[in-house]
Amino acid sequence: MNSDRTESDDTEKNDHDEHRQPEGFREIVRRWPKKTLFIIGNEFCERFSYYGMRAILTIYLINFLGYGNNDATVIFHGFTVLAYTTPLFGSMLADGYIGKYWTIFFLSIVYAIGQVTLAAASYFPANHFVHKSSWLDFLGLVIIAIGTGGIKPCVSSFGGDQFHPSHTRMISIFFSLFYFSINAGSTLSMFITPIFRHIPCLGQDSCFPLAFGVPAVLMLVATGLFMVGSFWYKRMPPTENVIWKVASTIVRAIMNKRRSSEQRQHWLDHALDDHDCVTDTKCMADDSICAQESFVTDVKSLVRVVVMMTPFPMFWALYDQQGSRWTIQAMQMNSRIVGGIHLLPDQMQVLNAILILIFIPFFQAVVYPLMEKLGIKVTMLRKMAAGGLLAALTFVLCALVQTAIQGTLVPKIEPNSAHLTFVNTYPSDADLGCAFTPTSKNWIERSVGTQQIFDTKTELFSLPTAPSAPSIFIRGQGANCPVNVPLTNINISSLHSYSIFLTPSGYSSSPAPVDKPQKGGGEFGLSIVVDLSCSYLKEQASWASCDGGFYNGAIAVCDGEKCDWEAGNGAVHIWNANDTGITTSPITPYDGSESTRSIVRYPKIDVKPATYSVHLIERVDGKVVHDWPVPSVSLPFDEMGSVYTAVISEKGLSALHRSVPPNTISIFWQIPQYIVITAAEVLFSVTGLEFAYAEAAPTLKSVVSALYLLTVAFGDIIIIVIAHLNLFNSMVTEMLAFAFAMLLTIGVFILLAIYYYEYAHYDKEDEDDEKKD
Repeated sequence: MNSDRTESDDTEKNDHDEHRQPEGFREIVRRWPKKTLFIIGNEFCERFSYYGMRAILTIYLINFLGYGNNDATVIFHGFTVLAYTTPLFGSMLADGYIGKYWTIFFLSIVYAIGQVTLAAASYFPANHFVHKSSWLDFLGLVIIAIGTGGIKPCVSSFGGDQFHPSHTRMISIFFSLFYFSINAGSTLSMFITPIFRHIPCLGQDSCFPLAFGVPAVLMLVATGLFMVGSFWYKRMPPTENVIWKVASTIVRAIMNKRRSSEQRQHWLDHALDDHDCVTDTKCMADDSICAQESFVTDVKSLVRVVVMMTPFPMFWALYDQQGSRWTIQAMQMNSRIVGGIHLLPDQMQVLNAILILIFIPFFQAVVYPLMEKLGIKVTMLRKMAAGGLLAALTFVLCALVQTAIQGTLVPKIEPNSAHLTFVNTYPSDADLGCAFTPTSKNWIERSVGTQQIFDTKTELFSLPTAPSAPSIFIRGQGANCPVNVPLTNINISSLHSYSIFLTPSGYSSSPAPVDKPQKGGGEFGLSIVVDLSCSYLKEQASWASCDGGFYNGAIAVCDGEKCDWEAGNGAVHIWNANDTGITTSPITPYDGSESTRSIVRYPKIDVKPATYSVHLIERVDGKVVHDWPVPSVSLPFDEMGSVYTAVISEKGLSALHRSVPPNTISIFWQIPQYIVITAAEVLFSVTGLEFAYAEAAPTLKSVVSALYLLTVAFGDIIIIVIAHLNLFNSMVTEMLAFAFAMLLTIGVFILLAIYYYEYAHYDKEDEDDEKKD
């Protein structure tokens, strides 16, 4: 008997020790569930994978797949919508069917497959058939969204399940480590992945296979880390599908209300119209309370919380544009830090991740106590209202920056009009040169002066094309210059931009490239126009390919005076004679005689600032067998964002025309808007999540979590609708519209907070159930 009593006492002592709260750092380390380290490592790798891929996605869509800004915005936020909708299904799968462990296990594998698919798609050149309709890229994005969304509501709670419920201090430390791993993974990935994108590889000046490949590998590592701990995890069995139960309760209440003429204190009370406690097993288990009535009461509290969450989507509609519109804005700015070092546009997002780590403790330790000392009562609803106002202010700042940027962009071509620039290739010599004035009825006269290298101003004309284009005349000033010559042999279409080349042999026109470089690496645009006769080439390079009296062969642009063909390609870029986009335009003599000569324009390329030389080349089986560097052609560039047209003639470089001004607004002007949006995030988003959890009934915490994530999806839907409808003429107007919409939304929220809401305080048993705000 004594031995039995001793064994029982030992068992009770062991149980007591197991449940006792660990005290001191050493005891916490000793009793810490080591299996949770696999979960923390898994989250670090998964967040690195997700945010790394997401950071470069907009530039990939625009630069590699060729989508416009609005289409890229729609696709980016469409992916986000799916990623924040699927948590609903992940939560339902985990709670009601297979449990958190198997949900994470299976969907992590799906997630990794999606990352590998996207990385594999980016390996193929942009013109490959796999990018036709971008089906493989979109397949990868859809699979990623299903994977990341499905595991999102499960991982953190699964980690918390590994602790004994009484070990609240260790649970708190775990969630702090978990949150740190999220921010550490996202911060590193948003800084490093754009660098991988910027590295040249596979014959291209960007390396998206590496940039997407590293996140894919990290997701495989994340899945592997989670699987390693499989033998030791504590697995809670699935209980019931709470989300489905809430939805069915609401639907039943609505249907019963429509059928019933009886008035209820709350419309959700109609869910009890056909309820009978006598036949309900849960009610029978506890005679003191009706289980269904208690659940309906909890759903009422959920509805109140959802009403107060109505401004959340508008906040996310502003916040989530960091990865789309703000990245596009950064691509239009000067990203140079010092010398040749550039901050990549998609790296700016890391500023938010860094600031959030600083601002959360700063607001808790400094801002909120200071407000209290000043006599300002700090409540959750007031913090959220202040955060919404800051979000609106953010987009006012964003619009101010975009206003400054607009001066560095090519003006939008209005309907029934076209843009026209004149490129004067006459020598700058006073005796041989010509100054031209284009004239036209109802058209403002502007001077096109003698050609100068690196024009300080772009000459751009907006030309009406409807009901018909006006006749254009040029008046040359100087010896042997054409006077009042009509430019009759040019074709101008609405909504396009053209260059008219004024040469000693005559005039010619061709479509002009006016799109700013969008590779996000400090590039400028360069288009080569060749005006070389065959008779001249026979003397200089007899092998050169000529047809119809003009050169139409391959051209190379090299960094420096020579191309190092022995080291490989040796050129920054090579245009082959049969490449798409090469246009040939006849040169019409000023006297109207038959054209015997043409110019050839090669498509625009985006290259980094340097000094370039131009070479006529001949290749056989991919190997350069002839190379003739065009004399007197040196193209020194030290600016980003501009677009130049270099005209090559017998004189060497006969014109270097800048059709698009450079990016002059520093990317550092985005810092204020990042600071303000991060402060708004702390006040609105972090507090909003706290508010939703505190006010929801304990049985519905997981539902609130899923709905909170769903508000992100609704916010991104707002962005998609605005971008798809293309309602605004400029980003400035669009950003001010978002600011105004946020201001109106937060105004409604403030009214709700003042007049309609009562705190529930489920987490404070010693307080009244409800208390007026």
